[in-house]
Amino acid sequence: ARRLRPDGTLLECFNVANSAGEALLGPEIAYCPLHDEYLIAFTNDHGGSGTVDVQARRVAWNGGWMSDIFTVTPGVAIHAYPSIAYCGPCDEYVVAYTNTWPGGESDLYAQRVRAADSALLSWSCVATGGGWDRWDSRVAFHPAMYGGVGGYLIAYEAYNPSTYVTNHRYKITHTDLYDLYANPELDVSSTDDAIVGPEIASGQTGFLAAWWEPVTTSGLQVRARRIGADGVTLGPPEGFPVSGVHDLTPGSTWKVAVTYAYPGLYLVFWEHGSPSGINEIHGIFVSEDADMTVGDEAVLSGSGTDMRRPVATCSPMSDCLIVYEWWNASSYDIAGDIARLVVIFENGFESGDTLAWSATVP
Repeated sequence: ARRLRPDGTLLECFNVANSAGEALLGPEIAYCPLHDEYLIAFTNDHGGSGTVDVQARRVAWNGGWMSDIFTVTPGVAIHAYPSIAYCGPCDEYVVAYTNTWPGGESDLYAQRVRAADSALLSWSCVATGGGWDRWDSRVAFHPAMYGGVGGYLIAYEAYNPSTYVTNHRYKITHTDLYDLYANPELDVSSTDDAIVGPEIASGQTGFLAAWWEPVTTSGLQVRARRIGADGVTLGPPEGFPVSGVHDLTPGSTWKVAVTYAYPGLYLVFWEHGSPSGINEIHGIFVSEDADMTVGDEAVLSGSGTDMRRPVATCSPMSDCLIVYEWWNASSYDIAGDIARLVVIFENGFESGDTLAWSATVP
């Protein structure tokens, strides 16, 4: 991992985990303000032994290790692709992950991890069976759920290998996960041909989910749907458009990134196919209170080089960091941009001094 100052200045790199002969893949990260630490989770293939686990380590703000590496997932199976959320009121993380059985069926599980000492608490199956595979889960915490007690929303992709139908679903649960398995699966959208995702973020009044979806015989579009803090979807069942309709270049990862950027505004980024055949990273504000985008579409140009797999996070009322894979002559590097939010209010006053994005709000 690498630390950055708020202005984008690169600080030192530090080792999170290494293991001879084993592949450590797909890191995910969540921040705990109470202990000023991060939980970094990743997939360990154990050198191709047939067992794959999700492991993790707590890391201090300065890169110092706060714990040994520990295994999050129980039993002998293929556990992979973690996502993490932190619950402030209960001072613990939840790690959601994909579980693949020896017969090839995939379902989802979630594990609570205490922030103070990395202790593994209760775990639960998210959803399984019914002729559907489930994977690509994303988890987010919201303090207003369940009357202000707080809870989680876990969104994921469901695929039926018999009918080739793919859709997006979610579940809500209390922080102790006691009702997670019993709670019903709900549809993020009414579409049965969604691609990858969905990605989710928690805002002030609820959540936003975003994903890629075919909308014509040859065109795709980023779409989104709002979900309230009560777990109820808002707006039309098919969601609403975030991007235009266009093709992606070969090798695209269909990655969308969602983050809460400013009171009332989410920021959504995606891979955007260009006429040159090289993907760029595009982004736009999305309203928290209405099914609409706000302001102008932003373009992160790779100067003629391919850009993919964006992720993003924003400081409250401040700047955003967008990180992505960037083709550098012979391989992909990890690159990033610092973007300052510019909000132009209806009364004419302007906040910010860098014209990276603009949005009109009341």
